[in-house]
Amino acid sequence: MNKHTPAFIGFSLMLLLTGMAQAEKPFRFSPADQIGGMSLEENFRLAKKFPKPSAWLQASTCAACHGTYGREFHDIIPPLAGMPQEKFIAKMHEYQKNDWHRFIVMGIVAEPFTEEEIRDMGAFFAKQKPEEWTPPDWNSDVVIPEWAREAMESHEKKAEEKPDEK
Repeated sequence: MNKHTPAFIGFSLMLLLTGMAQAEKPFRFSPADQIGGMSLEENFRLAKKFPKPSAWLQASTCAACHGTYGREFHDIIPPLAGMPQEKFIAKMHEYQKNDWHRFIVMGIVAEPFTEEEIRDMGAFFAKQKPEEWTPPDWNSDVVIPEWAREAMESHEKKAEEKPDEK
């Protein structure tokens, strides 16, 4: 334990207790509380009026990995733009239902979506034009160091010697 740890813990506890003692009332949400600049009551009213986000908004959650409008072309992450709706739905169901360790990221991402949201996103991506927006030569000026080239060749050689057993 660092020699300053007890002092830090004591100071943190003192700040916490001081803040609690100075609070005028216990922390509880009431209809008058503000969230995002509006009361909870107004927030709930709007949620009832507009209960479902658009397909575009739902699909935008995929943009970080699959690119804007699902148009990223990558060796590992497939583009979603132009994917038939049925295929999108089937893949999302596969991610939701199978052992999440097989699809670490997509298993976690797909899990909370409802059937209706998956169907809407599938329709959205099916309508998108699959355009490769990353130029094919985007990394042509990259120079791979000799040590890295040797490591890649060694890895490829080992992979050829021991094919995956499934």
